[in-house]
Amino acid sequence: MNKQKTNLSKDLSPSDEMQIKINSYESMTVIALNVTKSLLLINGGAAVALLAFLGQVANSNPTVLINLSSILPSLLAFLCGAFFSVGAACAGYFAQLHFTLAPTDKDLFKHRPLQMWRRISIILVLLGLLSFIFGSICGAYSLTHFIERNKTSSQQENPADAEKPLFDFDKGGFPRR
Repeated sequence: MNKQKTNLSKDLSPSDEMQIKINSYESMTVIALNVTKSLLLINGGAAVALLAFLGQVANSNPTVLINLSSILPSLLAFLCGAFFSVGAACAGYFAQLHFTLAPTDKDLFKHRPLQMWRRISIILVLLGLLSFIFGSICGAYSLTHFIERNKTSSQQENPADAEKPLFDFDKGGFPRR
Protein backbone atom coordinates (compact mmCIF):
# COMPACT_ATOMS: atom_id res chain seq x y z
CA MET A 1 0.00 0.00 0.00
CA ASN A 2 1.24 3.36 -0.96
CA LYS A 3 0.23 6.01 1.56
CA GLN A 4 0.18 9.47 0.10
CA LYS A 5 0.76 12.27 2.52
CA THR A 6 -0.78 15.58 1.56
CA ASN A 7 0.63 18.77 2.92
CA LEU A 8 -1.91 21.56 2.77
CA SER A 9 0.58 24.21 3.80
CA LYS A 10 2.58 23.48 0.65
CA ASP A 11 -0.43 24.51 -1.47
CA LEU A 12 -1.20 27.68 0.47
CA SER A 13 0.48 31.03 0.25
CA PRO A 14 1.96 32.45 3.48
CA SER A 15 -0.84 35.02 3.71
CA ASP A 16 -3.49 32.28 3.39
CA GLU A 17 -1.73 30.24 6.05
CA MET A 18 -1.66 33.24 8.38
CA GLN A 19 -5.37 33.91 7.71
CA ILE A 20 -6.19 30.31 8.68
CA LYS A 21 -4.24 30.73 11.93
CA ILE A 22 -6.02 34.01 12.67
CA ASN A 23 -9.46 32.49 12.00
CA SER A 24 -8.58 29.52 14.17
CA TYR A 25 -7.48 31.82 17.00
CA GLU A 26 -10.65 33.89 16.73
CA SER A 27 -12.82 30.77 16.93
CA MET A 28 -10.85 29.60 19.98
CA THR A 29 -11.52 33.00 21.55
CA VAL A 30 -15.28 32.56 21.04
CA ILE A 31 -15.13 29.06 22.54
CA ALA A 32 -13.11 30.32 25.52
CA LEU A 33 -15.65 33.09 26.11
CA ASN A 34 -18.50 30.58 26.09
CA VAL A 35 -16.64 28.31 28.53
CA THR A 36 -16.00 31.27 30.83
CA LYS A 37 -19.66 32.30 30.72
CA SER A 38 -20.72 28.72 31.44
CA LEU A 39 -18.39 28.47 34.43
CA LEU A 40 -19.68 31.75 35.81
CA LEU A 41 -23.24 30.56 35.33
CA ILE A 42 -22.81 27.17 37.03
CA ASN A 43 -20.74 28.51 39.95
CA GLY A 44 -23.00 31.50 40.55
CA GLY A 45 -26.12 29.40 40.06
CA ALA A 46 -24.90 26.79 42.53
CA ALA A 47 -24.23 29.46 45.15
CA VAL A 48 -27.69 30.97 44.66
CA ALA A 49 -29.35 27.53 44.73
CA LEU A 50 -27.56 26.65 47.97
CA LEU A 51 -28.65 29.91 49.58
CA ALA A 52 -32.22 29.39 48.36
CA PHE A 53 -32.26 25.88 49.80
CA LEU A 54 -31.04 27.15 53.16
CA GLY A 55 -33.64 29.92 53.13
CA GLN A 56 -36.40 27.42 52.31
CA VAL A 57 -35.35 25.11 55.13
CA ALA A 58 -35.13 27.99 57.60
CA ASN A 59 -38.57 29.32 56.61
CA SER A 60 -40.33 25.94 56.55
CA ASN A 61 -39.11 24.74 59.93
CA PRO A 62 -37.56 27.33 62.26
CA THR A 63 -36.65 24.64 64.81
CA VAL A 64 -34.24 22.94 62.40
CA LEU A 65 -30.68 23.89 63.17
CA ILE A 66 -28.58 24.61 60.12
CA ASN A 67 -24.88 24.15 60.66
CA LEU A 68 -23.51 26.94 58.50
CA SER A 69 -19.93 25.83 59.06
CA SER A 70 -20.67 22.65 57.10
CA ILE A 71 -22.25 24.58 54.20
CA LEU A 72 -19.66 27.37 54.15
CA PRO A 73 -16.87 25.47 52.30
CA SER A 74 -19.14 24.67 49.36
CA LEU A 75 -20.51 28.21 49.24
CA LEU A 76 -16.99 29.66 49.31
CA ALA A 77 -15.88 27.21 46.60
CA PHE A 78 -18.74 28.31 44.35
CA LEU A 79 -17.93 31.98 44.96
CA CYS A 80 -14.22 31.37 44.27
CA GLY A 81 -15.21 29.57 41.07
CA ALA A 82 -17.24 32.60 40.01
CA PHE A 83 -14.28 34.90 40.74
CA PHE A 84 -11.93 32.59 38.83
CA SER A 85 -14.33 32.74 35.88
CA VAL A 86 -14.31 36.54 35.92
CA GLY A 87 -10.51 36.46 36.19
CA ALA A 88 -10.34 34.10 33.22
CA ALA A 89 -12.47 36.52 31.20
CA CYS A 90 -10.13 39.39 32.11
CA ALA A 91 -7.04 37.32 31.21
CA GLY A 92 -8.75 36.39 27.94
CA TYR A 93 -9.30 40.07 27.27
CA PHE A 94 -5.62 40.82 27.80
CA ALA A 95 -4.65 37.90 25.58
CA GLN A 96 -6.89 39.29 22.85
CA LEU A 97 -5.45 42.76 23.39
CA HIS A 98 -1.90 41.48 22.92
CA PHE A 99 -3.04 39.50 19.90
CA THR A 100 -4.36 42.70 18.35
CA LEU A 101 -1.35 44.85 19.29
CA ALA A 102 1.32 42.29 18.36
CA PRO A 103 3.58 43.18 15.46
CA THR A 104 2.38 41.52 12.29
CA ASP A 105 5.86 40.74 11.03
CA LYS A 106 6.55 38.13 13.71
CA ASP A 107 4.74 34.91 14.46
CA LEU A 108 1.79 35.83 16.67
CA PHE A 109 1.80 32.47 18.37
CA LYS A 110 5.31 33.06 19.71
CA HIS A 111 4.41 36.46 21.15
CA ARG A 112 5.28 36.14 24.88
CA PRO A 113 2.64 38.41 26.49
CA LEU A 114 -0.06 36.79 24.39
CA GLN A 115 0.98 33.31 25.48
CA MET A 116 1.34 34.40 29.12
CA TRP A 117 -2.21 35.77 29.27
CA ARG A 118 -3.53 32.76 27.41
CA ARG A 119 -1.93 30.41 29.95
CA ILE A 120 -3.25 32.47 32.88
CA SER A 121 -6.73 32.30 31.38
CA ILE A 122 -6.51 28.51 30.97
CA ILE A 123 -5.32 28.09 34.56
CA LEU A 124 -8.15 30.27 35.88
CA VAL A 125 -10.73 28.30 33.87
CA LEU A 126 -9.39 25.05 35.30
CA LEU A 127 -9.44 26.52 38.82
CA GLY A 128 -13.06 27.60 38.28
CA LEU A 129 -13.98 24.08 37.19
CA LEU A 130 -12.14 22.52 40.15
CA SER A 131 -13.89 24.97 42.49
CA PHE A 132 -17.25 23.87 41.15
CA ILE A 133 -16.37 20.20 41.58
CA PHE A 134 -15.06 20.79 45.11
CA GLY A 135 -18.09 22.86 46.06
CA SER A 136 -20.45 20.23 44.66
CA ILE A 137 -18.76 17.44 46.63
CA CYS A 138 -18.69 19.48 49.85
CA GLY A 139 -22.29 20.57 49.36
CA ALA A 140 -23.51 17.05 48.69
CA TYR A 141 -21.65 15.77 51.72
CA SER A 142 -22.94 18.47 54.07
CA LEU A 143 -26.53 18.29 52.77
CA THR A 144 -26.52 14.49 53.09
CA HIS A 145 -25.43 14.77 56.71
CA PHE A 146 -27.94 17.58 57.28
CA ILE A 147 -30.77 15.37 56.01
CA GLU A 148 -29.58 12.36 58.02
CA ARG A 149 -29.20 14.43 61.19
CA ASN A 150 -32.68 15.91 60.88
CA LYS A 151 -34.17 12.55 59.96
CA THR A 152 -32.64 10.99 63.08
CA SER A 153 -33.79 13.85 65.33
CA SER A 154 -37.36 13.71 63.96
CA GLN A 155 -37.50 9.94 64.51
CA GLN A 156 -36.47 10.42 68.14
CA GLU A 157 -39.11 13.12 68.68
CA ASN A 158 -41.98 11.25 67.02
CA PRO A 159 -41.44 7.56 66.20
CA ALA A 160 -44.72 7.50 64.21
CA ASP A 161 -43.12 9.80 61.62
CA ALA A 162 -40.13 7.49 61.15
CA GLU A 163 -41.67 5.87 58.08
CA LYS A 164 -42.63 9.13 56.38
CA PRO A 165 -40.23 10.44 53.74
CA LEU A 166 -38.31 13.63 54.45
CA PHE A 167 -39.48 15.14 51.15
CA ASP A 168 -43.13 14.72 50.28
CA PHE A 169 -43.25 15.17 46.51
CA ASP A 170 -47.05 15.04 46.42
CA LYS A 171 -47.16 18.36 48.25
CA GLY A 172 -44.57 20.20 46.17
CA GLY A 173 -41.38 18.47 47.28
CA PHE A 174 -40.64 20.68 50.25
CA PRO A 175 -39.45 19.29 53.60
CA ARG A 176 -42.27 18.25 55.88
CA ARG A 177 -42.92 20.10 59.09
